[in-house]
Amino acid sequence: MRHPAISVLHIGKTGGTALKDGLYAYVTRTGDRRFDLHRHEDTLEKIWADQPDKPVFFAVRDPISRFVSGFNSRLRHGRPRYDVAWTDSETIAFSRFTSPNALGEALGGGEHQDLAVAAMSQIRHVSTQLNDWLVSPAYLEQHAGKILYIARQSELSADEAQICEVLGVPAPLLAKDDIGAHRTPAGMTTGLSDLAKTNLARWFARDFAIYDWCLERRRASGWGQPSAARSARA
Repeated sequence: MRHPAISVLHIGKTGGTALKDGLYAYVTRTGDRRFDLHRHEDTLEKIWADQPDKPVFFAVRDPISRFVSGFNSRLRHGRPRYDVAWTDSETIAFSRFTSPNALGEALGGGEHQDLAVAAMSQIRHVSTQLNDWLVSPAYLEQHAGKILYIARQSELSADEAQICEVLGVPAPLLAKDDIGAHRTPAGMTTGLSDLAKTNLARWFARDFAIYDWCLERRRASGWGQPSAARSARA
């Protein structure tokens, strides 16, 4: 009996580009058919509606860090890796808010709050949240047995050997250069004030519940831990 291919879910701004590029290069080179490399539009519900028992691999990222990365990615039109023009709505949003901190601070109140709330739904990557892909902690708990591995964007390099082991592919897997990995270029504004952090934590409350579940699942499963530590837990 042929086992279902592993779905590699691509949650925006979580390191998925580097992961998928590495796997795509491996699949192209070897002809290995064990992976379905999904686009941003695909979600856990969509994957499991079609194939209820399909194993899934994905990465997550701190919601506020993801917001900053997404804002800056669209601010620069995705360059240098991509060059995607702003939508009309993004043009309006970026004419009002030129940094992630300015948008984060305005969310808390004042004369620009309504504009800030609108901008949060107008900017690609900023307008999407973890629940768009992962639904809720309860949903993840219900389907936990089908989650093959949860990577953490901030630890992808450290996790690389374990990721390759779990997926059964040779290392190295991840692009090391900034363009290949689609990293934020140096010089972009990434700092946030305490006010902005507070407002964003409130805005992304549902995301943080999902993110916390994913981190606990990583801890309980031994993902992200050295082989010796995993062996000791077994």
